[in-house]
Amino acid sequence: MLLKKLAYNKQLVLLFLMAISSTFFSACDNLNPYTEEDLELGGIFPDADYDRAVAYHFEDLNGRPIIDEEGQLNATVKKEKEMTEEETRDFLQVINNSETYMTSKSCAQCYFPRFGVVFYRGTAVAAHISICLQCGHQKSSIRIGAQGGLENGRCYSGPGLQALSKLCKKMGFGQCG
Repeated sequence: MLLKKLAYNKQLVLLFLMAISSTFFSACDNLNPYTEEDLELGGIFPDADYDRAVAYHFEDLNGRPIIDEEGQLNATVKKEKEMTEEETRDFLQVINNSETYMTSKSCAQCYFPRFGVVFYRGTAVAAHISICLQCGHQKSSIRIGAQGGLENGRCYSGPGLQALSKLCKKMGFGQCG
């Protein structure tokens, strides 16, 4: 009798765990932040003239980028910091390095961006990038050449993610991976 109860309890626990994991993974409905148009090789980010860069800590759990289709800043911004020339250079060296990326077969599949960088020319947005430090995916205003083609470079490698997390922490932001 005791063995039957234990077996029944194991089945309930397994069903419960399956239900929880199903709910968690279905919440990541934006599995790939790129469209078909993004698949062509891109340039060197930001591929635009700018006079300043601002880093943002935001928390959009719906997968929206730091700058929306209308050019508006995401309403979930928690903190911002204007980047120094050194911070901007370090960030661009990471983003434009092909070793920062790895193949999509090894990537987690969610996209909840919390770290964004916007490049401004005056008050106008020149370029932007939104980064999910949980799964290592990004969405940028241009396709970044260092990411490679469809089969390569869809998310950050371990060293790439570490470098971006370090920069995020240096900005004084939370949720940096």
